[in-house]
Amino acid sequence: MFSIFKKQKKNEEQVDDPGVQVPSASSTSTCSNPPDLKDIQCTTNTVIHDLADLGDRESRPRRPQLAAYKKIKFGEKFRSFRSQWYTECEWLEYSVQRNAAFCFVCRVIGPENSEDAWTRTGFSNWQKVSTYLPKYINVMDTNNIFDFHKEEVAKNCMYMSSLIEIILYIAKQGIALSNFKELCNVVFANWKVQDELIKISADLVTETIVGKILETGHFALMVDEARSHKQEQLSVCVRYTVGLEIYERFLQFVDVSCGQDANQIVSAIYSSCNLNMNALNIVAQSYDGVQAKIKEHYSCSIYTHCMAHRLNLVVVDLYKEIKVIFKIFIIIQIHFCILRVCDTRWVCRFKNCEAMIRNYTAIIEYLSNEIEEQSDKDVEAIGILSEVQKCTFLIRVLLLKDVLGIINILSTTLQSKTGTLGKAKNIINGVILSFEQLRCDEEFIIFWQKLKLLAEQNNIILDIPDIRKRKRTQPKHLNSFHLETITGEENNINALTPVDYWKKNLYFPIIDGIIINLKKRFSEESLSIASSINSFLNIDLKGSSFFVNHYKDVMNISEDMLKAEIMVFKNCLPANFTFDDIRKNIVKVTYPNLYKLIQVGITIPISSATCERSFSSMRRIKIGLEQVCYNKDLPTCLY
Repeated sequence: MFSIFKKQKKNEEQVDDPGVQVPSASSTSTCSNPPDLKDIQCTTNTVIHDLADLGDRESRPRRPQLAAYKKIKFGEKFRSFRSQWYTECEWLEYSVQRNAAFCFVCRVIGPENSEDAWTRTGFSNWQKVSTYLPKYINVMDTNNIFDFHKEEVAKNCMYMSSLIEIILYIAKQGIALSNFKELCNVVFANWKVQDELIKISADLVTETIVGKILETGHFALMVDEARSHKQEQLSVCVRYTVGLEIYERFLQFVDVSCGQDANQIVSAIYSSCNLNMNALNIVAQSYDGVQAKIKEHYSCSIYTHCMAHRLNLVVVDLYKEIKVIFKIFIIIQIHFCILRVCDTRWVCRFKNCEAMIRNYTAIIEYLSNEIEEQSDKDVEAIGILSEVQKCTFLIRVLLLKDVLGIINILSTTLQSKTGTLGKAKNIINGVILSFEQLRCDEEFIIFWQKLKLLAEQNNIILDIPDIRKRKRTQPKHLNSFHLETITGEENNINALTPVDYWKKNLYFPIIDGIIINLKKRFSEESLSIASSINSFLNIDLKGSSFFVNHYKDVMNISEDMLKAEIMVFKNCLPANFTFDDIRKNIVKVTYPNLYKLIQVGITIPISSATCERSFSSMRRIKIGLEQVCYNKDLPTCLY
């Protein structure tokens, strides 16, 4: 315990005396009130109020090394304090101003009933020190002081632990800290203390994340930018592995309002990581703005465009092609508020369509009752009821529910923190194949039967909409030609049945648009690295050559040893193995090359959803809470 007293501060009094050496402490003793030492008296009974030249908890015991100490006359002899006593008692300190010795432990952490001679007045009876000090050291009982100190420390630790738990719980739940003083001691309820506790907690989380990255040796960088309170905030997140477990963590927000060019952003990213970038490898990145700059220093850092964003663009393109669908969601958002409609994440509107179909009958009844009960006949309610009772509205909402239901499966996978490129590629191919299977007459008949049942329950007639506009015809100069491509000529609507009309004018166009856009956004060329990683995670060396060749140099991979490891390890796996089987059977020491590349393969991110989650939390904290809290640095609560 007393090792904490060995450090001497710069402000301790020192005397240039080559002959005097600072002795090292060898005893772990302290003082108490033994009954046989009561005869030790100090030459003065004056209580010392000014102990400025003594140590405290921060500066530790003051033990000045002097060439000569002030002497006091005892009888015919003069005696003084001796520096050699420091060696015998680590707890001993000396006041030059009072020419007296004190017990640092009793004075600082001892109980109030400690002996005054060693805590308040000071001990200066140098005549009896050589006789009583050794005896005092041998017979003293330190349990009282230690027990008192332990109880005080335990009480303070429990109190501070409770404060930290309260602050973190309040911050996580989005509750203001304005009533914090009612729960805690006023001293610790100060907003500065709250700030410090939150910052300490955030720093500890950051240290843990950085420590895990340093153990692994490589990570993926995910960065995104958003505006908040007229500031451009850069969210820096990392993806790394611990063993073969994937983690995505938020590191820090960086204000880049002053400079947003590539050099300044890259500099801000590196400074925010709190990492020795020379000792680490960035194996992948997910930020389009500065990918070239980062590749200058880390040539192996593959750029992956956020797949969740790509999927969102597919749905946006669908709405652009069929513009009337916008009207459906405007009605849902403004008038019914079944669910909040996200302005950017259109995939989330699957839940809105699902809620509309589930509550369709109740919505019609509600609007009908509202119109009947009001004497002035609410014009807005009449217009809404007329719109939702049209077969056009019902067909489109039901079809969008089925379409977005399939896309939502892919969206959930792409936003998962533990998703990998290989797994994402399989889901993408599965979704494209599912839409291709839906584009047939048999699947449309199933959809039509479901639509027909819902329409009969709500007395809605499924017919062809009345289109009052001039029909486009084929140009006359083309009448004598055999055409191999389509023109702007419209078919004769009156000659179509409702089933054929909706199949050709709504069902097939929507399905075709989704298939085309999915293949465009997720082309084989853009998924080349995903295909290679997928093959590698299936322990297929031949199909994963692109991935292996890209990382073999930076990860110090021996191709011959890798080939041997794959051959042996594959024979140790069951026939239809999964990644869980790989995780259970692989041993880092036995298969070092294979293990490192598997870590790299699952480290590459598939989206920047973690960055977007941090923006959502930032807006909620800053807009909703900061104005009513003492704390002015609440973004640290994101941890």
